[in-house]
Amino acid sequence: MQLTRHLFGVTLTMAGVLLATSSLYALRRPPFFSWIRDQSTVSSTAPVFATQYFRLKDFDGNGVSFTRSSTNGSVFNAMNVRIMPCDPILDPNCTGVQDQTGYKVSFTGPALSQGATTITLSATGKNGGATAYSSFTLRWASAGLYPPTIEALPNQTIRLSSPSNGTATYSTMFVIGDLQNDGTTEDVDSIGTGDFTVTSNNTILLPNSPNNISLARMPAPLGYIDQATPRQYLLQATTAAGQQGVATVTVEFHDPDLNSTSTSFVLQAIDFNNTPPSISNASNQRRISPIRSLLLRRVLLLSPIQSRRAVTAPWCRTSGSWASPLTQRSCQTIS
Repeated sequence: MQLTRHLFGVTLTMAGVLLATSSLYALRRPPFFSWIRDQSTVSSTAPVFATQYFRLKDFDGNGVSFTRSSTNGSVFNAMNVRIMPCDPILDPNCTGVQDQTGYKVSFTGPALSQGATTITLSATGKNGGATAYSSFTLRWASAGLYPPTIEALPNQTIRLSSPSNGTATYSTMFVIGDLQNDGTTEDVDSIGTGDFTVTSNNTILLPNSPNNISLARMPAPLGYIDQATPRQYLLQATTAAGQQGVATVTVEFHDPDLNSTSTSFVLQAIDFNNTPPSISNASNQRRISPIRSLLLRRVLLLSPIQSRRAVTAPWCRTSGSWASPLTQRSCQTIS
């Protein structure tokens, strides 16, 4: 019996006959970015936004490099956004302590003017690694104590629907809520789709057109109470045909008191042929007996030194059961 090991697979042969082969086609995995919350501040003076903590997992293990951008530099400049690992001893809010995946994003200097901006962060694995994205919004308002609320929207990476002129369609449900300026629950039915603005920062990939971005308010559920129940919306975004890339989409809306809120998500459209890693069997593999299959599994579970000894040593049987000379000192050799 001959055992051959490969970096991304294992091939087994016996008496010159191929028994089975498994090949792993490995693609680089993008880093994992945890969610970073939006910030909204009501102040008569320019605020300094709070430091936010998040987790970043580098699967390739080669380190990452960051980029950041701002959709409205007059509110906050991307150059004043700092990203760095956090220290759980110095930063009690640091997350990912056990696996050292804790990071923080901080802001040097106050907001530059009133308004809102969407910050997009990217983390790219070094040595040709893949890229992951996250985004959040920063808002400075001088008035409005109770802005409406919106559920966080997920980032998504979507394959094109076909190899030629394919599209990628993002679809998600979310809910909104609202309070009047006196703090009482407000009828969210007074907020309609016309009070929303959905904007893409990459109009080549995702045009700001009703043909590409749609928003619909879902029918009220049975037993709906206007004054106490948030309303649900459906957001869909379809990329231009044949386009790949990344778009950060900002969703902003206001209530009847003209209090505004916003959130964002990142849509990444990738090539149709960009498939996940897979494991495939050889087309000419041959079925082997259960006993020999068990012996092969035992060989694979041994350490490299034990494996070499087991491959060259004869297998034997004692009391009707199979054993290896590594674990059974005295046994009858089976020719």
